[in-house]
Amino acid sequence: MGEGVAFDALKPQAREAAANCELAVGQNPPELRFRYQLGRALEWIDRKKALQIHQELVVRGYPAAFDNLGWLYFTERRDPAHAVILFRRGVRAGDSDSMVSLAEMIDRGYTVPANPSEEKLELYRRAAELGNTVARRAYRVQIAKEQATQQERILQLEQQRRMMQIMGTVIQNIPRR
Repeated sequence: MGEGVAFDALKPQAREAAANCELAVGQNPPELRFRYQLGRALEWIDRKKALQIHQELVVRGYPAAFDNLGWLYFTERRDPAHAVILFRRGVRAGDSDSMVSLAEMIDRGYTVPANPSEEKLELYRRAAELGNTVARRAYRVQIAKEQATQQERILQLEQQRRMMQIMGTVIQNIPRR
């Protein structure tokens, strides 16, 4: 069994992937990545079983499972608070997808950063350093937004300074009696 495929790309081949993953799990039960890939494939065909597999993997401390289980709690159980808890645990375990997901939950207003390491930009930076391509794009977008906001603030301050100069000139030119 090779590397996993992108989650969205998995959908049309989920049944075949699940069958192959079940074979791999049967041939090598201790290998957690095979169970993880099985859980991912099952998210498209048997979400209840996928939830169970990801729960087992989280108990065993498999980092990538925190993100998948978090999204299952968010979508299936409609429990964003528990999803955030799982994403935070995944972040602590070093999972880059959990970092991106926690940043998304912060952006959506489901939680606030608990500390500076949970600021969106910092989460994206850390995930990007781990090779997460979604995080790299999000980091660049976030940096651009922050630079644009900073430029706008500088422009506003410059406009205020000019207005104060104009007002000062007007006040100085008022005839005194």
